[in-house]
Amino acid sequence: MIKQILSSPLNQSDFQTLKEECKGTVCDCELIYVTPPGELTQRQLIVFISVNCSYRGLTEMPEFLPTDTNILHLSGNKVIYIYIILAP
Repeated sequence: MIKQILSSPLNQSDFQTLKEECKGTVCDCELIYVTPPGELTQRQLIVFISVNCSYRGLTEMPEFLPTDTNILHLSGNKVIYIYIILAP
Protein backbone atom coordinates (compact mmCIF):
# COMPACT_ATOMS: atom_id res chain seq x y z
CA MET A 1 0.00 0.00 0.00
CA ILE A 2 1.24 3.49 -0.84
CA LYS A 3 -0.01 6.67 0.70
CA GLN A 4 0.84 10.04 -0.78
CA ILE A 5 0.86 12.71 1.93
CA LEU A 6 0.74 15.74 -0.37
CA SER A 7 -0.43 15.52 -3.96
CA SER A 8 1.50 17.60 -6.44
CA PRO A 9 1.56 17.28 -10.26
CA LEU A 10 5.25 18.20 -10.09
CA ASN A 11 6.09 14.91 -8.39
CA GLN A 12 3.72 12.43 -10.04
CA SER A 13 6.67 10.61 -11.64
CA ASP A 14 8.24 10.21 -8.18
CA PHE A 15 4.97 8.76 -6.92
CA GLN A 16 4.65 6.34 -9.87
CA THR A 17 8.25 5.14 -9.41
CA LEU A 18 7.68 4.50 -5.71
CA LYS A 19 4.40 2.73 -6.46
CA GLU A 20 6.20 0.30 -8.78
CA GLU A 21 9.12 -0.25 -6.40
CA CYS A 22 6.82 -0.78 -3.42
CA LYS A 23 5.25 -3.79 -5.16
CA GLY A 24 8.56 -5.59 -4.52
CA THR A 25 8.28 -5.42 -0.73
CA VAL A 26 5.93 -6.69 1.99
CA CYS A 27 5.92 -3.22 3.56
CA ASP A 28 3.80 -0.09 3.12
CA CYS A 29 5.40 2.93 1.46
CA GLU A 30 4.80 6.65 1.86
CA LEU A 31 6.07 9.54 -0.20
CA ILE A 32 6.29 12.47 2.22
CA TYR A 33 6.77 16.04 1.05
CA VAL A 34 8.19 18.58 3.47
CA THR A 35 8.48 22.31 2.93
CA PRO A 36 10.03 24.99 5.08
CA PRO A 37 7.64 27.54 6.62
CA GLY A 38 6.32 30.14 4.22
CA GLU A 39 5.28 30.07 0.60
CA LEU A 40 5.53 26.75 -1.24
CA THR A 41 7.78 26.71 -4.30
CA GLN A 42 9.13 23.81 -6.37
CA ARG A 43 12.68 24.38 -5.19
CA GLN A 44 11.68 24.19 -1.52
CA LEU A 45 9.98 20.80 -1.78
CA ILE A 46 11.91 18.05 0.02
CA VAL A 47 10.83 14.44 -0.61
CA PHE A 48 11.27 11.62 1.91
CA ILE A 49 10.49 7.98 1.28
CA SER A 50 9.18 6.22 4.38
CA VAL A 51 8.81 2.43 4.41
CA ASN A 52 6.73 0.88 7.18
CA CYS A 53 7.53 -2.78 7.88
CA SER A 54 6.18 -2.71 11.45
CA TYR A 55 4.38 -5.76 12.84
CA ARG A 56 4.94 -7.95 9.76
CA GLY A 57 6.37 -10.94 11.63
CA LEU A 58 9.79 -10.30 10.09
CA THR A 59 12.85 -12.09 11.47
CA GLU A 60 15.27 -10.38 9.09
CA MET A 61 15.50 -7.25 6.99
CA PRO A 62 13.23 -7.15 3.93
CA GLU A 63 15.03 -8.44 0.84
CA PHE A 64 14.09 -5.33 -1.11
CA LEU A 65 13.49 -1.70 -0.18
CA PRO A 66 12.51 1.09 -2.59
CA THR A 67 15.38 3.17 -3.95
CA ASP A 68 16.36 6.13 -1.78
CA THR A 69 14.39 4.98 1.28
CA ASN A 70 14.96 7.61 3.98
CA ILE A 71 12.92 6.19 6.88
CA LEU A 72 12.48 2.50 7.70
CA HIS A 73 10.08 1.36 10.44
CA LEU A 74 10.75 -2.13 11.84
CA SER A 75 8.89 -2.02 15.21
CA GLY A 76 7.08 -5.13 16.39
CA ASN A 77 9.25 -7.58 14.46
CA LYS A 78 11.93 -10.02 15.59
CA VAL A 79 14.75 -8.62 13.47
CA ILE A 80 18.04 -9.25 15.27
CA TYR A 81 20.51 -7.90 12.73
CA ILE A 82 20.04 -4.68 10.74
CA TYR A 83 22.27 -4.12 7.74
CA ILE A 84 22.71 -1.41 5.16
CA ILE A 85 21.62 -2.13 1.60
CA LEU A 86 24.01 -0.48 -0.83
CA ALA A 87 22.92 0.56 -4.29
CA PRO A 88 24.82 -1.11 -7.15
